[in-house]
Amino acid sequence: MFRLRTMVACLIAMASPAISHEFWIQPKAYTLEPGSPLEADIRIGANFVGPDYIFIPNGYDLAVFASASEVQTLEFTGRDKPSFTLLPIGTGLHTIALISNGNMLTHTDVAAFRKFAEEVGRLDETATARADGPIKEAYFRFAKTLVNVGDAAGADRAFGAIYEWVALDDPYGISPGPIRFQLFYNQEPAPDQPVQMFNRDVGSPSEAPPVHLTTDADGVLTLPKDTVGEIMLNSVKLLPADRADLDWVSYWASVTFAR
Repeated sequence: MFRLRTMVACLIAMASPAISHEFWIQPKAYTLEPGSPLEADIRIGANFVGPDYIFIPNGYDLAVFASASEVQTLEFTGRDKPSFTLLPIGTGLHTIALISNGNMLTHTDVAAFRKFAEEVGRLDETATARADGPIKEAYFRFAKTLVNVGDAAGADRAFGAIYEWVALDDPYGISPGPIRFQLFYNQEPAPDQPVQMFNRDVGSPSEAPPVHLTTDADGVLTLPKDTVGEIMLNSVKLLPADRADLDWVSYWASVTFAR
């Protein structure tokens, strides 16, 4: 029991936005033959590089593995290399989706907090932040990854996160072309939201600097057909809190896939 509590505490601490940035799911392979296991890691870091973490179910409000026909609840295995080893549910598009519990963070360095806000395109929102600190923040994170099994097509879905990406096009479709992702906040399209895209060759361990993009009036982000490789889309929504004991609330949404 002590070891489990220690691991939970370490995961929460390392997941802190003040220490590191993106939270994502990284498969070993994004396309699989039917019957081949899906191996994937939970990662926390910056520029698409960061250590992997063990999956601890009580750190999440939702943790599922889904295909078009079935949704399975993910269970604790005690292993962290990889975080997940899963058997596909038939063929077509498969998704691992995680919705974290809320966590609390106190920023003692106001300049660092504003630097973080600038990096995720939210500097204007922090104009009212107190100048002398400390700044108290609650944060919630949602991550999903899209993997294809076999030759069948598939469709993404929403999983009920407060801030969430949904693919409008199958990134593994037969016909190459532009691909659209829609960002939702409270199950409604999220227009004009800042996005960081990270893109590198599939299988590369290299850092990928962010490309800064924005969703359109319908909350849609369209990637051109020549955007290929391993891709992560990340967006952070930063809002003033409506509680006396809290200053800010942030919602993080990431999705990984390959083309």
